[in-house]
Amino acid sequence: MEADNQIHLTLTYVKSSNLPTIKKTSKLRPRIRSLYSVLLIDGSGEVQEHKLDLSDNKSEGAPLSFMLKTSESLQVKLYAEGSKNDILLAEVTTGLHSFVGGSKIELSLIPVNPNDTQKPVLTFTVAAFDRFNTIASDVALIADSLEIDTINKPFKHVKRLVQVATAVAEEFDIFIKHNECILQLIDEIERASMLVADWDDVAFDGYRPNQGKVVQYLIPVLYRCLYFVWALSKSNLGKRLSDDSIKDISTHCNQLVGLIDRLKSNQDLDTQAAVFEISRKVADLHNDNVINKLPASKDAGPGSSKACLPGTRVALLSRIHDWALDPTSQQLLLLHGAAGKGKSAIAHSISKQLQSEGLVAVPFFAFNRSVQACSASQLFPTWAKYLAERSPKYLEYLHSLNSLQLETPDIVDQQDSLLSKGLASLENGQPVVFIIDALDECPYEQQVQLLDLLCGLLLLPGLPPFARFFITYRTDQAIAQKFNGFSPLDLDINNEEATVDDICKFVKFRLQGISEIAHLVNDVTQAAETLFQCAAVICHELTHIKRLTSDCHQFIQKIKATPGMSLYRTYKAILEMHFTETTVELFHQVMTWVFLVQSPQPWNVFEAFAKVLYSKEEQLNVKEILSHLGSLLSGTGPQDTMPISPLHTSLRDFLLTPAESGQFFVDLDTEFQKQIAFACLRIMNDPDDGLCFNICKLPAFALNSEVEDLHNKVEEHISLGLQYACVAIGYHLRHSRQESGISALHNLHSVNRVKPALDLEKELMCFMHKGFLYWLEAHSCMRTKENAPGTILPHLYEWAQASRVIEHYGPSYQLPVSIIDGAEIMWPALEPLVIQTLSSIMTVTFSPDGTKIVSGSADKTVRVWDTATGQQLGEALEGHENL
Repeated sequence: MEADNQIHLTLTYVKSSNLPTIKKTSKLRPRIRSLYSVLLIDGSGEVQEHKLDLSDNKSEGAPLSFMLKTSESLQVKLYAEGSKNDILLAEVTTGLHSFVGGSKIELSLIPVNPNDTQKPVLTFTVAAFDRFNTIASDVALIADSLEIDTINKPFKHVKRLVQVATAVAEEFDIFIKHNECILQLIDEIERASMLVADWDDVAFDGYRPNQGKVVQYLIPVLYRCLYFVWALSKSNLGKRLSDDSIKDISTHCNQLVGLIDRLKSNQDLDTQAAVFEISRKVADLHNDNVINKLPASKDAGPGSSKACLPGTRVALLSRIHDWALDPTSQQLLLLHGAAGKGKSAIAHSISKQLQSEGLVAVPFFAFNRSVQACSASQLFPTWAKYLAERSPKYLEYLHSLNSLQLETPDIVDQQDSLLSKGLASLENGQPVVFIIDALDECPYEQQVQLLDLLCGLLLLPGLPPFARFFITYRTDQAIAQKFNGFSPLDLDINNEEATVDDICKFVKFRLQGISEIAHLVNDVTQAAETLFQCAAVICHELTHIKRLTSDCHQFIQKIKATPGMSLYRTYKAILEMHFTETTVELFHQVMTWVFLVQSPQPWNVFEAFAKVLYSKEEQLNVKEILSHLGSLLSGTGPQDTMPISPLHTSLRDFLLTPAESGQFFVDLDTEFQKQIAFACLRIMNDPDDGLCFNICKLPAFALNSEVEDLHNKVEEHISLGLQYACVAIGYHLRHSRQESGISALHNLHSVNRVKPALDLEKELMCFMHKGFLYWLEAHSCMRTKENAPGTILPHLYEWAQASRVIEHYGPSYQLPVSIIDGAEIMWPALEPLVIQTLSSIMTVTFSPDGTKIVSGSADKTVRVWDTATGQQLGEALEGHENL
């Protein structure tokens, strides 16, 4: 309990025991002296004193009320009445802690005469209340002292206030007739109680923080006032109040009035705050809606895990950092060199460093040949998304664009609307460094157009002077010549000094703490030959694969002795160590899937492919194959849920080049696209784990928007393999129709084994017959956007036209619906056409020009109807024997 905190204390006398018997001398007859007790508080304020007559139980049930501070004590004295002076028999002084929180107390008094061994005991019931820091428990004590029951209802404060006020009113009628000054306090109590009643709904507590701050004080004060009135009425019935009591009443009134006024003003504050919060959320939703329309890449941003090791590349990073902040420097910086030199790590490091300093906006985009979805059409939207999230003025500019301008996949239109016109809206003076990592990995047909657009940006008259462009790429003459006319700051990473020393630092860091291989630092550094990526691959292989020290040394020596580029030599040495002639075919299969999936996927998806493509006897263990490739691929750990993709794009180049990879060459023939399309269809058609009615076990007749844990239900009931099959089937069907590339003879029999061309048609027809509607339902549950059914159906239709599927279904649809010309952007409101007949219609068809409907009825008549009016044209045609 806090020091000097004012409390109310009421003691109700119950009984006494061990009271002494004091005889009184009398000429007539012996008599016993009357006993009484005095309870007083003599603190820093006025003396509060109550006299308790202990003769014949006269004072039993009498309440004694005090107002005191926690630092004060209560003195209890026992007297015997004398003819001249009363005699003090016993006394005790006790602190407040003896009373607060209790319901009954026995006070044992200490005799004044040391020869008296028997201690008198006075018993009281207690009601002691501090500042009501814990409202529920204190109110229970008030209720007990007023002899009322606690009612546990939702509106807890109101119910308790009603109880307390009712108990007070029962004893108050006489008291109030003599003390009209207390009427004002009663009025204020009524006002405060009504406000609490209006406020007391816990469902809205979170929306009224300012009112809640006042109410947490108002409710205890309200209880205290009611208790104060009750205490006065019990001890002062029929009497007029003293000046001190009137002063106390005035204090309570002022407290209530002040809190009531503050509560009302805080209601306005909460209303204002709610309006502001709603406005903010609406603005956030509006902003998110605009930003989410941009076809930006999700996987092209910078990451600390991809940055340089601290303490390496110090000079080069410092030079690029100074260029970014120098207002007089060139607007274009080109960093180029051989694969594996660490160009991407430098780009990630610069991006993270400039962002952490908060001085520069750094829109970042990294191309990656291993990610099918990472294309040139995502570059400008990704930059725009970054700027919109950090520049209010640029975001305001995006709001001025329409949906077509925001969502367009055309990079020419993107450059014009998002950058050429949008950059002028950026805040003046703040540097912006646009970063493109691995520009050489942009597909060639896209790269030519993209280079022209980037040059157009650099020539833009309105290009802010504080804009900078930082581009990394493998040495490429076409890219260099394209930018040569802009006098860029050209940095060749192949010529950077201290590269070997930095690689040595990196290797020491990676091998530290492993005593068996720590001595191989120099050997690894030499084998890497100035390639950071090569050093990273070797270190990962040494630290994650358990083998003898002699085997590690032999592995490094093999890399050093093999001719060719060190990175490719390392890849080949690792693969030869893990795969034999009998297992290399399984390696080919898994890597084909890794390279051909629409976007990088976790191992569960490839395991689903293996389950439907391979028999139990063949047993393609995807996880086992991937466990040997941890130094080459991400997401291969036993507990990994990350998508699997090459750690460096040079792995893809190596495996797709027969002259370099030899027996490990991976063929990406379109037959393998058919194989994956077949796997997707078979996964969806699987009778046990495939598509089915109400696959997510949703409540009947509930909208998806009404299911709070829909995402969790999708994860529980739709496997990752089935999710991928649903969204990627169109992608693989489309790519399976492209011209075949180079085919490796040693891979052909693995394709023929599953017969993808023949089985694919059967699986597609099975899907259309049984699973199509369930497929739409699964998409609805997964809330797909980029790969929704509307984007997939055209690929299904195109593929069906070039297969036996059209032969099967074609005769049933002689005149398929198509829009030849004049399609309206806004479709007119649906107007139902009602045709009324006396007999059931068995069949209908439209005329070729769409102006008439012909129907055949159960009464063997044929009728012609006007499609505009629904009226019958002419008489019914009769005489038909069968329809």
